[in-house]
Amino acid sequence: MRLRYQRHTVGKFGPGKWPALMIWFADEVTGSEYVAMFNCILTRARSTGKGKKGDPLPPGQFRVATKSAFAMLWRSTDFPARYLRDIHRRVTMLSRITLTGEVSKGDRLHAASLRVWQECGNACGNSVASECGKSIPQTHEPSSLQVDSSTGIYCRSNKVNKVSAVTAITTVVREPIHTCPYCDGEGCKWCDLANQSEEEWLKAYA
Repeated sequence: MRLRYQRHTVGKFGPGKWPALMIWFADEVTGSEYVAMFNCILTRARSTGKGKKGDPLPPGQFRVATKSAFAMLWRSTDFPARYLRDIHRRVTMLSRITLTGEVSKGDRLHAASLRVWQECGNACGNSVASECGKSIPQTHEPSSLQVDSSTGIYCRSNKVNKVSAVTAITTVVREPIHTCPYCDGEGCKWCDLANQSEEEWLKAYA
C-alpha cells in the first residue's frame, strides 16, 4: 500500500478525551482514504512569557514524545530531526514522500507500522519487490547452454533459425563444448556430429 499525506488535525478524542494527532492518507493506487492516530501532547513543556508549564498550547499546536510512534516515523525519513521541536509547523512535509503501513481495522491504520515506502530492488535477494512485503520472483535470462535434440550434445549457441522446406537458415552460430553425455569427450559418433563444420551441419539438415 502506497500512502500519501492528505491532512491532519489535533484534539482530544475517544471516550477518555485523549490528546491525539490524526492524519489522513490516500492510497496512491485506489484513492481510498485511511486515517492514523498518534499520541501527542497538547500542553506546554515549560513556562515562557506566553504561558506556564502545563498550560494548553494554542489551537493546532502540539508536541510529541521522543520515543512516540510519530517521532519514530519522522526519524525514518530524510527530514531533519530538529524539526520535531516545532512539528506542528512541519507535519505537512509528509506530503512530499510516499509511505506504507498496515490497516488495523476498516479505514484505520496501525500508526506504529507506518514507514517510508522503499523499492527493495536487489536488496531482496532472489526476488524483486514491487511493494515491500509482496515479492515477485526474479526473472532470469534463459541459459544459452542447450541440448541438440538430434545429437544429444550440449552446445552453446546464439540464435538458431527454424529449419523449414521453404525458408533456408540464414544465421547459425554453434560453439560445441566438451560435455558429451555419452563418452565424456573421449570421442564417439555423437562428438563427430557436434564437431561438424557449419556447411556440413546445414547440408545434413537441408
